[in-house]
Amino acid sequence: LVVDDEAIVRSTIEALLATKNYELHFAEDGLQALSMAPKIQPDIILLDVIMPGMSGFETCKKLRALPNLAEIPIVIVTSLDDRGARLEGLKAGADDFVTKPFDVDELFVRIQNMTSLNHYRQQTIYNAIELKFHEVFISEQSAQGDQNTLQLNALRNISDYIEAEEALFVLFDFENPELATRKLLGPKY
Repeated sequence: LVVDDEAIVRSTIEALLATKNYELHFAEDGLQALSMAPKIQPDIILLDVIMPGMSGFETCKKLRALPNLAEIPIVIVTSLDDRGARLEGLKAGADDFVTKPFDVDELFVRIQNMTSLNHYRQQTIYNAIELKFHEVFISEQSAQGDQNTLQLNALRNISDYIEAEEALFVLFDFENPELATRKLLGPKY
């Protein structure tokens, strides 16, 4: 998600990233970004500071307050280049700060690094959830109870890792991979 009120900056970033197979979304101000971001769940947000209405710093704070967006990398891309602006951006929750006019190669590398780090972070969380589930599920298999009870108990024990109102739960049978048990789990499982 690219948030900038200047069409030339949006066009420059689009030219840089469109050839790299990024799916791009654009917002012209903070309010539009706050409206779009929850719907598109971007991998990264490039955020200008000086915009009409809400500043990029305020937008950054509001994005960080949204549970589903709190961990998405935010890179401030602005013409402000003083120490105070950098500190304010970091205090608002930005992960990085790039000064305009920016070097396109440097911006691209920063975007690559941020998205890679975020994907590794997400994968680590998923792996921890999977490991916790297997630990709980395997330890309870010896206990009396049907398969559904075991599954629900395992899910309750990993609920600290899951921040979702609903979850799709899939169990694969490794001996018969075409068979899978699917359950849509509602609030509180």
